[in-house]
Amino acid sequence: RVLFGVAQFGAVWVSFLAIAATLVIAFGGLTSALLSSMLHINTWSAFTENANSWPRNVSDTVGATVLGVTALLLIMPAAFAYLIIMLVRAAALILLVATAPIAAAGIVNETTKVWFWKMLRWFFASLAIAPAAALILGVGEQLSVGVIAGDGDKTLQSIGMAVIGAIVVAIGAVSPMLLFRLLS
Repeated sequence: RVLFGVAQFGAVWVSFLAIAATLVIAFGGLTSALLSSMLHINTWSAFTENANSWPRNVSDTVGATVLGVTALLLIMPAAFAYLIIMLVRAAALILLVATAPIAAAGIVNETTKVWFWKMLRWFFASLAIAPAAALILGVGEQLSVGVIAGDGDKTLQSIGMAVIGAIVVAIGAVSPMLLFRLLS
């Protein structure tokens, strides 16, 4: 049993390291593809506000107030949350790969083999955070593009779409917590 367990540990650990490296590269490529196709950037750090991204002139005081409150309550906290999420994702990936040998060693015993499977689910959740956040951020930005470009005849309709886009961006900031909950 001991020899079989050592062989099983070695196979699981080496396989996990190889597959983990492949999956990190694949999910990084998926994230880059989503950022490139939806936001026309290649990395998260390239996402900046340019002069064309400011809304058109808002002549209505109520509309300006709604857009200001939306930016203050949704967009600014979401931007901070995206930063925190990506930092936590990087740390989680490092910790999960570093503790993979311990989790793989737990496969030897029936009572501790749950360690490996829980670590594996958390690893997949950490991998999926970046593409999911990029997808939701892209959808939120695409919803708001019409407001920025000046589409729509009525100011209230444009403001409504801007608020919906901001809500979608804010949802993207909390979606990784839901992903971890789903896979835990």
